[in-house]
Amino acid sequence: EAEYLGFKREGTAVIGEVFIPTFGPHGSYLLAKATALCDEIGNTVGAIESVRDMTERRIMEQKLERSRTELHVAAEIQKSFIPKTTPKIANFEVAAVTIPAMEVGGDFYDFITLPRRSWPGNSRRGRKEHTCCPVHGSIQDDHKGQCRPSVPGHRGAQKCQ
Repeated sequence: EAEYLGFKREGTAVIGEVFIPTFGPHGSYLLAKATALCDEIGNTVGAIESVRDMTERRIMEQKLERSRTELHVAAEIQKSFIPKTTPKIANFEVAAVTIPAMEVGGDFYDFITLPRRSWPGNSRRGRKEHTCCPVHGSIQDDHKGQCRPSVPGHRGAQKCQ
């Protein structure tokens, strides 16, 4: 009726954990410890036993392990969104780094190839293309601040000046 999860000896004591499916509404994990009582000549005359309900702790350990597994899977999925290589652009050195946080979220980056006529500020036959114009000013103003020497092996702002 019971599922023994392991017993071990510590000196004269025996310690073990058992799951009893019929104890409690959903079964219980119990930790038991027994030590022999001996008389003055060494004969065993009794035992002292203690039993402790470990159900809540075991359930929390199982939930924690499940959460760790789910977090690992989510982190692997999130990492798969990150480009494996940087694009090759004439006269530019492109570098990128991702430093994972302690939690999985929606942050990731990508390199987007735009049609030549859609490049910010590019004009064609005298008219401006508007595909990326809303971000053009931001790109011009912030590009120096975005190039940081925090990528190993990257010279950072030297390329942006």
